Amino acid sequence: MLQTESTNKEFIPPLSVGITLMKALNNRIGFETGLSYTYLRTNYSSPVGDNYRASLQLHYLGIPLSLRVKVWEHNNWNLYLSGGTMLEKGLQSVFAEQFDNTVMLREREVKQGIDGWQWSVNGALGVDYRFARNLRIFAEPKLSYYFDNNQPESARSEHPLNVGVNGGLRIEF
Repeated sequence: MLQTESTNKEFIPPLSVGITLMKALNNRIGFETGLSYTYLRTNYSSPVGDNYRASLQLHYLGIPLSLRVKVWEHNNWNLYLSGGTMLEKGLQSVFAEQFDNTVMLREREVKQGIDGWQWSVNGALGVDYRFARNLRIFAEPKLSYYFDNNQPESARSEHPLNVGVNGGLRIEF
């Protein structure tokens, strides 16, 4: 990567999608797992002029494991606390750069695998609504911490403590 200390970096917020499965252990406590895909992107540029641009795109597949404790319930609504961990494997890193020195334009793209694993821990306060027997829609503000596991540079390596919001469909078994 053609990068110096003065290269500007822009960390794009991560985008994650996934499916969550929940198994109730009793009427207050449940175990959650699933499968999650995350896309991370970092843009680089030269601090003066437009002669250098690059991007690093990272693709991860993860397995979240969480314990969920119901705090309040009324009709089909639940308020709960959740805490757990996630193990992610980097699938692919794509680095693309352009350098224009007014004489010629150079472009290159490098695709490669990502070594190692990314561990994280998280906690959330969530709310969900049961709209069918085993289906709930949910939203949960979440706090996550990503450990230093020698992963490529990203928003997670630069700022390991992240605040986000999860939402979607939960299937109960």
